[in-house]
Amino acid sequence: MALDPLFSIDLDEKIAKVTKNRFVEEYFFAIELIKTAVLRGARKIEVFSRGRVFQIRDDGSGIGAREILSLRYLFNRKLDLVKREAIIEGFIRKTGIGLLALFTPDYQRIDILNLQLLSEEKVSFEGTVCRYRERAGRFHPQTEIRMLLSAELKPKILQAIIAKYCSHIRQSVFINGRILPHKPLLRDSFIKLKLNREEDGFDGEIGIPLTENFCKIQLLHAQIPWTLKIADPREGLVFEAGIQAETECYDRIQAALTDKAYRLYRHLCRQYDRYPQVLRDRAEELVFNQVKKSGHTVLLEDFRVFRLTDGHAFTLNELKALLDKEPLFYIDREQKTKNLNTDHLVLSLTRKQADFLINYLDVGIRHYEEAEQIRHHFFRRMVSRIRQAVVFALHLFSRIQPVPPPSDAHQRFLEQYLQYLQSRGLYEKPVRLHFCAGRWGPPMRTRQAGEPEPEEIHLYLKKGHSLITAALAASKQNPEYLRLLDPFLPSLPVRMETET
Repeated sequence: MALDPLFSIDLDEKIAKVTKNRFVEEYFFAIELIKTAVLRGARKIEVFSRGRVFQIRDDGSGIGAREILSLRYLFNRKLDLVKREAIIEGFIRKTGIGLLALFTPDYQRIDILNLQLLSEEKVSFEGTVCRYRERAGRFHPQTEIRMLLSAELKPKILQAIIAKYCSHIRQSVFINGRILPHKPLLRDSFIKLKLNREEDGFDGEIGIPLTENFCKIQLLHAQIPWTLKIADPREGLVFEAGIQAETECYDRIQAALTDKAYRLYRHLCRQYDRYPQVLRDRAEELVFNQVKKSGHTVLLEDFRVFRLTDGHAFTLNELKALLDKEPLFYIDREQKTKNLNTDHLVLSLTRKQADFLINYLDVGIRHYEEAEQIRHHFFRRMVSRIRQAVVFALHLFSRIQPVPPPSDAHQRFLEQYLQYLQSRGLYEKPVRLHFCAGRWGPPMRTRQAGEPEPEEIHLYLKKGHSLITAALAASKQNPEYLRLLDPFLPSLPVRMETET
């Protein structure tokens, strides 16, 4: 349906609206011109910028005659605005605006040199004037575009935006004579998978990111991203991908990419031991989150992440089979634990692994230190109970068993010590002194209620005590040495028993 020229908008206003809606960054027109060069089959693209001059040259097949004619018609004032708008719409695609990007910056002059095999075309745009010249000949295909802008370019910003969008393409890109370093499209991925149209339905690449926890899908046209989709993980699978596509069919693409991501995750689980520690930690985080969100433990069938202190690794199924045979304990891998005195198997787990096994999978393992504390507490309690029982039995059943002095020296020591005690006047009643045997010494028998006062006091000395041995040696030399025992008298192993 033809449009009414009376309601047609101005050409410059139309291009300004297209620029505002399509160009998300400054100098994005350079990316559009590089994309057109890639579509023309260029293998080498050279970009120059100096002051207000911007120039781009490529060795592609040259701009087609139809596009040259469309550019010329844009400046043909004899055409009505409806046809000129139709020409603008012909350049606009979902993936970009093509050579229409020439007119998006504020320019003063644009010169296009278009060499094809049998012709040379020169087109110049200045203000509202378009000049065109053509001559025949044999030429090497090449396209050169030179733009004189109204404001000076910022070389660093221009180079940064070209590096951001074009450093991964197969073509060689030169900026002011220096080649642009090649970088991967998926720069955050540590494991990737190439996709091709014959096997996977589309060309591109998919990878597992090292830092992000969401899905990022870039749609590419001529290898250059033209739109980006951020989505929540499906089935807990986090990935990023770059896909060659000219339509935004994200649902179908994400569903297909989820299957490819699952293949990557299976490969990641199988090759877990070959990665450095930082990638192992990331693999654990991704796999554990996937299991939690999906509710399936299929990935853990090949994931040998749970290790014993001796280094042997197990999958989840192997760990459960081992747990059925004997109890398992674990220690924190971050803590250095030496000399584990146990015959049981002990796992060395990170906090994340232990939390995953105990709190999510409900695997019956216990911390080694907790088990040791319980065991030690049990033994200490048993030893205390046994000791109390022995002491109670001794106090309840044992009788004082006096033993005769082993030698004449012991007998003389008893006599001398008894005389010494009597001379001190420590006891009001007669005292009888005996030697006794026993490990703890004899117990004291207390007088029961109603019993009469004792007529004699019997004192029992433990013959093997070190003080007794020293006093015995001293008394052999001189009985007067017994007074040296006065400071130690309270500590002598003396037990008193009263009898009627």
